[in-house]
Amino acid sequence: MSNLDIIITTKKNTNISPSDNKIYLQVEPSYRNYLPKELDNKLAFTKLDMEVIWPSKNDSEFFSKHEIINKKIIHTVFIGPHKKLEDFLIKIENNDLNIKTSQLKSLYGLTFFSQIHDEDTYRWLSTSHEVHCLTFLKRVKDIATSLNIFNNLKKNELYFKNNWSKILINSSATKYAYEKGYNIILSSINSPVYTVERTEHLELISNRKSIKIKFTNKLGLQNPIHAIIGKNGSGKSYHLKEYLKSYFKNYEESYYSHKEVFSRIILVSNTVHDKDYTPSKICRDRSKRSNYHFISNTSLKHYNNIHTQGYKITLNSCIEDIIFREITRSGFFNKANISDEVLEMINLNFDISVNSTNLGSKIDNVRSVSEALDFFKQSNNKYSTNSFNINDINTEINFISGDRITDLSSGQITFLIKTLSILMTIETNSIVIIEEPENFLHPSLLIKFMRILKKILNETNSCSIIATHSPLVLRELPKEQVTIFSRFDNITSHRNPTIETFGADATELFQESFSDLETKASFRDTIREIAKSERSVSALLDKYSHLPTSLLTKIINEWKRK
Repeated sequence: MSNLDIIITTKKNTNISPSDNKIYLQVEPSYRNYLPKELDNKLAFTKLDMEVIWPSKNDSEFFSKHEIINKKIIHTVFIGPHKKLEDFLIKIENNDLNIKTSQLKSLYGLTFFSQIHDEDTYRWLSTSHEVHCLTFLKRVKDIATSLNIFNNLKKNELYFKNNWSKILINSSATKYAYEKGYNIILSSINSPVYTVERTEHLELISNRKSIKIKFTNKLGLQNPIHAIIGKNGSGKSYHLKEYLKSYFKNYEESYYSHKEVFSRIILVSNTVHDKDYTPSKICRDRSKRSNYHFISNTSLKHYNNIHTQGYKITLNSCIEDIIFREITRSGFFNKANISDEVLEMINLNFDISVNSTNLGSKIDNVRSVSEALDFFKQSNNKYSTNSFNINDINTEINFISGDRITDLSSGQITFLIKTLSILMTIETNSIVIIEEPENFLHPSLLIKFMRILKKILNETNSCSIIATHSPLVLRELPKEQVTIFSRFDNITSHRNPTIETFGADATELFQESFSDLETKASFRDTIREIAKSERSVSALLDKYSHLPTSLLTKIINEWKRK
């Protein structure tokens, strides 16, 4: 790394090869938001956001078409004499900056400190640039690793005299990277896998009082899901939206505990009216919501800070995104293996063809996502770029019944995209908020969804809140992890179940959650008419003895009320 230059630039660098031995920190247009500020009579400072441009041997045009979704950003504060800092910024304004970090002191008298934007970038560094990752972080003076790994800021008076971390940390994603995300670098050095303590509970903001959402239980079950159940209009969606808005608004305030800091906040909607979850509706400030992802399973779109209008989700695109992540940002859970488990849940054989649209032919045929991952890992060695353009490669999954390719039902497709879209987005220590997962699913697929969601959450040390109308969701959870919403006179109230929900009978759970439904059901009117038609219980028994005991009991009980 000693001969590898780190260059701060305003120029676009599109044709960079790993053999160039250069890393470019490309200044983002957001620099205009940060005017230089006076530190004292001699010094001033400013902040720049820069994209890390550092190609690796795995890079190809296939990867670059996915890479746009995952910018690698580093936040850097520059400190120096007023005039020198002004000259430095004029170079940026004129799009004329191209300087090695090692020259900042000699040419401009500038000192700097940095912070990697998010855990995803730490993961990319440790995966794609494992050999030189630590040296890079040391040379850019990343404060999280400097304080916790290198211990080289202890005697830096300029750092401790001023609270640079407050200036560098401008979003919930960066707060997570600073407090927890850097641990992924430690894990790449040490053999033990790091674990950050999962959030045990959080609180939804309510007009009356906060609502405690627990992810633990007295039974000791490892199922970090909390379900909210209630009628339409009871306030489920409203409280979830308010939590999201408040989270991004107050990420830097002490209202949120150290534990309630998530690497990603993922909202998965399965409802028709979900536009209020788009990024701009949750938080107007793009810099604060950088780790927010919204997946709409009705419009089949994935929204994030880059794709604010959403980009289309397909089964094939989910698989390609998972493959891309495993190659460039591998974590401590294997998304490819879990993907194969999800695909096997619909009880059909499948294969994945790797195609070249340019050559109009199939390059390879594999039997699992894991095998497709191996193909792309080896593709740079197996094929030369003269053979085909990797940008023209795409994957296509086919399901097979007997010896023929078959189409999936709408429910099967919904189940797969619903599950794989979560899997392609989630990272360690995420929170996944899901609106009505039961929509468009047969009960058997809903049960499978709950099972695989539990596995994904446990393997990623994440947690989930589910808003639902289904007792089948409640049946998977202990009562401490269930909240029942109701609304009367425009006031939302909440309570925990009075019965143990885990493993309970679905009918009993339905009655517990929606206790007044049976009294208002239309079949009750018919039962009342039957009960009124006879003058005695014995007459009812004689006439309706052929009916099931449960129904006959309801008729007799209604007769006794008249």
